[in-house]
Amino acid sequence: MRAPDRFAVRFDRAQMSLDAATQGLGVALESTTIAARHIAEGKLRPVFGLDKAIKVKAHFAVYPARHAKRPPVEAFLAWLHAEASKGQGGASGVRRM
Repeated sequence: MRAPDRFAVRFDRAQMSLDAATQGLGVALESTTIAARHIAEGKLRPVFGLDKAIKVKAHFAVYPARHAKRPPVEAFLAWLHAEASKGQGGASGVRRM
């Protein structure tokens, strides 16, 4: 089983919060990496300097335990591990909990 190259519908909550902030609807608490384009274009500005930044490099794949052995879940997790390994010289740093 292979993941599709493109998905018909895509949602990004981080982008939604940044878009809301650029429209003057409030403050977005978001990654500087994700907000970099908005900051570079002058649409947003950081409230605090980088000295106040929290350095976090973590993402979690969550799913019901009863689905752990389903082929689509196993295929997605295998793909996710492989993708995560690409940026780290083969060591994924991914832990199962």
